[in-house]
Amino acid sequence: MLNIQWTDTNGTEWDLVHGPVALMNAGVMGLGMPKMADTTRQTALVHGQTLQSWRLEPRDLFLPITFRDDADLDVNGIQREFWDGLALGEYGTLTVTDSNGGARSIDARFVSDGDVSFTVDPYVNTHTFRPYGVSLVADDPWWRGPLQETSFTVGPEGTSTFFGNGSNATPFYIVKSGGSQSTELINAGEQPAWITWTITGPMTSFVLGVDGNYISGTIEVEAGETLTIETSPLSQIAYLNTGEKVTRYLTEANFAPIPASATPYPVTIDIDGTGIVTAAFSPVYSRAF
Repeated sequence: MLNIQWTDTNGTEWDLVHGPVALMNAGVMGLGMPKMADTTRQTALVHGQTLQSWRLEPRDLFLPITFRDDADLDVNGIQREFWDGLALGEYGTLTVTDSNGGARSIDARFVSDGDVSFTVDPYVNTHTFRPYGVSLVADDPWWRGPLQETSFTVGPEGTSTFFGNGSNATPFYIVKSGGSQSTELINAGEQPAWITWTITGPMTSFVLGVDGNYISGTIEVEAGETLTIETSPLSQIAYLNTGEKVTRYLTEANFAPIPASATPYPVTIDIDGTGIVTAAFSPVYSRAF
């Protein structure tokens, strides 16, 4: 059984299967495959046509809901709270969880309530469980899985001191001033995924590689501070936790995604410092389940 949850624009979570605001038995739209818009070419020399490019259209979502049980009469309470959480021009999140616990989410904004008309005063105790057709649109039509985060430590190692364990001298530890790792990440989605890198200081320079495509720079990050690098084509930027943009200090900016594949993909990390590097991305899917 699917569980469907709506997190509204106020951050309130609504269980649309078991809660007081519930989906009707049929009519939910937008959980399946997306709509495509493609560009094709035809010639007199070849039968049919040739696909040149494609993209996805915005995804239309339709939620037939009703206020049930006590919520059917709670016009100033639950009903008002639900409608207030559909702020115009703002995004909520629809999350679908399958029977195995796998969850996929999509951000959407309100479009229409179906131009509902009231035949009776909504405060009248009719117990009709009036249906409402809530239309939403997801400008980004992909469903996304939970954020995948992997942290790499290339900092201090060892437990012995320069003077030897058990000495009476002041402890003086020898630690690495930098380090590197080669590892692999798996993108279980259906489309390439773009990493958001976060480096927690101390660090003075770095090289981050995805299968030979490198992002590097000489940027000092103090202990406890962070440097974030977003690689998505929609936002390719580097900034400190203070908000300062430092993209111009990147010496290499070969942004590349992790392909969709069950096969591990090679990633390399090299920093001058003893900080922690975190790689985060969300798998992308065509369907909600």
